[in-house]
Amino acid sequence: MPFNVFFDRLKADSGADIVRVPFRGGGDAVNGLLSGATPVGFLGLSNVRSQMEAGLIVGLMVDSAKRSPLFPDVPTFAEASPLKFETNSYFGLVAPPGTPRPVAERL
Repeated sequence: MPFNVFFDRLKADSGADIVRVPFRGGGDAVNGLLSGATPVGFLGLSNVRSQMEAGLIVGLMVDSAKRSPLFPDVPTFAEASPLKFETNSYFGLVAPPGTPRPVAERL
């Protein structure tokens, strides 16, 4: 399910009065959470891990089929919500065209 569809469904099903605010990146979103300007966020654990470990941000749910081994006390969406939502993230390492083959192979 695309995030905007999930977000609209979450609002409708929960009755929550929330507004989606697209940030330029995870760092800006984390700063919004830490400053209190943004009361809740939907972020990758890599963006908030250190703040969660320090107790500066509280994890509410994770969007995976199983709990994260990093934060086993944080429930999944399926455990904490009637909504069915699960994502998979894929990351790639990219380089500009013309990158010398030895550099690409070393990377």
